[in-house]
Amino acid sequence: MARHYTPDEGLLANVLNVAARTGNPDMVTRVLDILPVLSLQPEEYHLVALMEAYVKAGKVPQALQVLSMVRSVGLKPTRATAHPILDVLTTPELVDQAFFALEDMKAQGQTIDITAFNVLMEASSRLEDVQRVRATQMAASDLGVVPDIDTFNSALAVCIPAKHRALGDTIMEEMKQAGISPNGQTHHNMILVCLTQAKYDDAFFYLETSKSEGFKPQAEAYRQLAIKCSSASDGRAKMVIDEMESLGYKMEFPREHQRGSEAGDRGGRKAFGERREINGRGGFGVRREGGAGGGDRSGGGPRREGGPRRDGLPRREGSQRTDGGQPREGGPRREGGPRTEGRPRTGGQRSEAGGQRRRTDGASGPAEPTART
Repeated sequence: MARHYTPDEGLLANVLNVAARTGNPDMVTRVLDILPVLSLQPEEYHLVALMEAYVKAGKVPQALQVLSMVRSVGLKPTRATAHPILDVLTTPELVDQAFFALEDMKAQGQTIDITAFNVLMEASSRLEDVQRVRATQMAASDLGVVPDIDTFNSALAVCIPAKHRALGDTIMEEMKQAGISPNGQTHHNMILVCLTQAKYDDAFFYLETSKSEGFKPQAEAYRQLAIKCSSASDGRAKMVIDEMESLGYKMEFPREHQRGSEAGDRGGRKAFGERREINGRGGFGVRREGGAGGGDRSGGGPRREGGPRRDGLPRREGSQRTDGGQPREGGPRREGGPRTEGRPRTGGQRSEAGGQRRRTDGASGPAEPTART
């Protein structure tokens, strides 16, 4: 007589770990089917294992769908939840394929979780692609998602390497209009954006604002402030370091900036003033140079007229799809409005005939979103 063995929860957890690391989503699915037998409800780590297995198997579209599954069982996916997906979206082509996957989910009537959308925002930001970040942000309504604080923080993050202060101010104003309050990461990003400019007093404004709102500024913010002040012989460098150490942060000041810090401390207090009160607390006494859109714009370029550009989104190929679906033969546009012109091209030039893009690199279509192991 055959005997049936029912595994315990510990054994199932081990199986999940192995299946996730080896890219075996079918095995993870079998484990999930056993959970009701043990009177267990799916937890986040169960579904994250499924997502990681899809990523390892090179099936990023399916992995994005898992984020919606996590929320459907009453759990709240976070940025950390989606980290396995983020880790593999390292090229524009892979980010494009992930965006296409979200478009397909929307076309099929599936709900797109904001966490999945934010993965694309952060991946684009890591690529330091300003146009792609902004275009993806503007596509939120088309995909049926409502931007949250993480969406805006990713948009701000790309302004740092771009040294685009004007765009940072624009994004802050958009947050205000959306009724979203800044958090500590928001202020941190704006501090670093301001430090990319020749006039950087607003960096201290955001530092003091962060503290007054109950956030503890990050060590990197203090480090970059100290380096900037030292380079400018600004006496506030020593004050920044003192405050940094009072918060428990340790930093060995870069040797090339030590002399500038000492010189700036001797003459800087007269030029920049002693510490003054701001919002009832000790601070660096800096008034913001302007409202939204204020401050120095050097290096950031002029503000775009008529709002942000909507270019940067990937254009679909008319060639064979890579996700296993039917080939797109340059068919009709998706319902819901015209395609936004100027979306980034991931290979080749667009042909004037028929409005389809012609690849000049000999490839037949976009790259397959294969996960790195």
